[in-house]
Amino acid sequence: MLLTDRGEGRVTGALLASDGGFTLHAATVASGHNPGGREALVSYALRPPLAQERLTRAGDDLVRTALERPFSDGTVAVELDPLSLLCRLVATVHRRASIPVLAPASRLRSRIVPKPTAAADGDDTEAPKGGSRCGWRPWAELMQRGLQVNLEKCPLCGAAMKLRAIVTEPVNIRRYLRHLDEATELPPRSPARDPGTSGGRCSSASSRSSSSWWLEASTPPSRTWKGRRVESWRGAGSVTSRERRGLCATLRRVTTSAAPERPSPTSAWGAGRLSAEAEARFEAGVAYCGRFFMGQSEADLALGKLTGILETEGLPYAIIGAFALNEYGHRRATVDVDLVMREEDLQEFKRRHVGRGYEERTPGTGKLLDTEHGVNIDVLSTGRFPGDDKPKPIAFPDPATTAVRGARFALLPMPRFIELKLASGMVAPHRAKDLVDVQELIKSAGLSEDVALSLHPWVQDKFRELWRLAQIPDPF
Repeated sequence: MLLTDRGEGRVTGALLASDGGFTLHAATVASGHNPGGREALVSYALRPPLAQERLTRAGDDLVRTALERPFSDGTVAVELDPLSLLCRLVATVHRRASIPVLAPASRLRSRIVPKPTAAADGDDTEAPKGGSRCGWRPWAELMQRGLQVNLEKCPLCGAAMKLRAIVTEPVNIRRYLRHLDEATELPPRSPARDPGTSGGRCSSASSRSSSSWWLEASTPPSRTWKGRRVESWRGAGSVTSRERRGLCATLRRVTTSAAPERPSPTSAWGAGRLSAEAEARFEAGVAYCGRFFMGQSEADLALGKLTGILETEGLPYAIIGAFALNEYGHRRATVDVDLVMREEDLQEFKRRHVGRGYEERTPGTGKLLDTEHGVNIDVLSTGRFPGDDKPKPIAFPDPATTAVRGARFALLPMPRFIELKLASGMVAPHRAKDLVDVQELIKSAGLSEDVALSLHPWVQDKFRELWRLAQIPDPF
C-alpha cells in the first residue's frame, strides 16, 4: 500500500520499501496456526512511540522522557512541555497514516468496520429506528455507549431509574457539590508561561526537514535533578503546524555530569555552611510568600472557599488577623485564617460542613481545619474577650451589625480591628505580636495620632504610645 498511489517510495529489499524517511518492513509474518506469533506481531505494530515507564511528570508543567541509552555528553533524559512533545510525536507519523479510512464517507470503511449485528445478550441498547445511519439516540444511551455509564439503572440495586430534575441554579449546584464534599470553586488559573527568550525561534520549513528538531542554546540557568545536571534549552521546531502557531517549546536536557546549582564562592567567609534541609526550608518559605502575595497560597484558597460558603448560606462573619492587616495597609503573610462569627452561626456551620471538607482540631471550639488545603481556621465567637478571654471593656463584636461587606469579603472597620489587637497585646504577654502589628500598621498606612479618638478609651493611651514609637526614624 505504500507505493500504490503516488509512487514516491522505492523498494530497497525483499518486502522492504522506504518513503519520506520511513521504512515499511513486511517480511515478518505469522501463520494462521500461530496465535502467539500473531499476537506478538500485532502488539509490535500497535506499540506506542514511547514506553510508558520512560515518561514522568517533571516540575514547571514539563514531561520528562528518559533515554534508553545516554548521549555521549552524558544526557540521560529530556524535558518538554506537553504540546512540544506532541509536536515531536506528530513528526514521526507518516503522512499516509492519516488516510481517513474510518470516516463515514470513506470507500474503505466497509472493508474495516464490521457490519452491525443483533444486540448481544444483556445489552439494553436499542438500534436506531427507521434504519437511518444518523438515527437519533437518547442522551442516556449515548452516555452508556461513549462512557460506559448506565444512568437508567441503579448501581446499587439494579432497579430502573428515571430523570427527576436537572440542577441549573449556581446556588443549588454548590449546595449539591458541598454535600458530595466536592470543590465548589474553579481552580485558580495558572500564570502565563514566559513565551521565550531571544534564543528560541521558529525555523523555516524550506531549509529543514519536516521531521527534524533543531535546538539553539540560549545560555539559560542550570539546576540539578537526582544529582544530575539539567540544562534548559530553547527549541525551534520545523513542524509546519507549530510554525503557524508561532510556538516555542522549552526543552531540558538532563545530564549525568554533576554541576553546582550556584557558582562556587570565590573566597572562604562565614561561620559555616547551611545544611541542605535548612536551605530547602528557606526556599520553601520564600516560595510560599510569593504565592501568598499573588493570592495563590493555600491560605488564600482556604479563605476564598470559606467566605464563599458563608456568603452563600447567609452566615455573618468578619475577617481579622493578617488578611485584614493586608487590607488595611500592612503587608504580612500568614498560614491560617481568622474570623469573627456569632456562636449560633458557628455551630450551624459546623453542623453543615464538619466531615465535608472541614474538621474540628479541638472538639467543641472554633478551631477548625480545612482538609482540602490543610489550613487552620480559627473562629472567634461574638461576646468573648481578646487575649486572655477574661472580661474587659472590649469584646469581639457582632459581625451582623459591625462588619463592612464587599463583593466577596467582609471586614471589621479599622478602629474596631485596632481595638481588638491592642486589647489582646495589653493583657496577654504571649500575644505581643498584636502590638507589633498595630505599630507596623501605623507606619505602613501612615495613621495619625488622631485615630486614638475613634478608639475605646481603654486602649487610647496604648495607641498613642505605639504611635510615638512608630515616629522614631530607623538609623539603618
